[in-house]
Amino acid sequence: MIPPRTVRERAFAHVADTREMTVNRVIHNGCVGLSNHRKGDSMRPDFGRGDGLIRAIAQDAESRAVLMDAYMNEEAFDETVRTRRVVYFSRTKQKLWRKGEESGNIQLVREIRINCNRDSILLLVEQVGGAACHDGYHSCFYRRFRDDGELEVIEARVFDPAQVYERKGNQ
Repeated sequence: MIPPRTVRERAFAHVADTREMTVNRVIHNGCVGLSNHRKGDSMRPDFGRGDGLIRAIAQDAESRAVLMDAYMNEEAFDETVRTRRVVYFSRTKQKLWRKGEESGNIQLVREIRINCNRDSILLLVEQVGGAACHDGYHSCFYRRFRDDGELEVIEARVFDPAQVYERKGNQ
């Protein structure tokens, strides 16, 4: 393994090592972890509902701000658990969507929580790159619905999506 070069990389490596030890302990207690989970485990999300998709809500692990919501299928969930980088399922494109593969704004998993019905998950993440939203904002919830029925932008834009996605060929 190549040693991390920056302070941030060193800090992330330490957190990842610590989290791996914690998750391995959880696995031994029969819960979902980085590996050793099976389709029949009662602790896994129930992908049998909703055409094989579950709601996935991303929340900043530090500030607790809600960043975005999307969907995951079982393959996206398994890859997210295995790699600790968030992978969603794009209903529009009907394929896996590795968060940040075009913009560079990736989400690193700090914790995964499953709701009581096992049909949605909460991802506590480190948002790398500053913006979770493809519109260029930190959060997809950058607009507030006012009493007069109008939408008000309440966040500053982090990047210009036309520049980021234009060079990539799509949005």
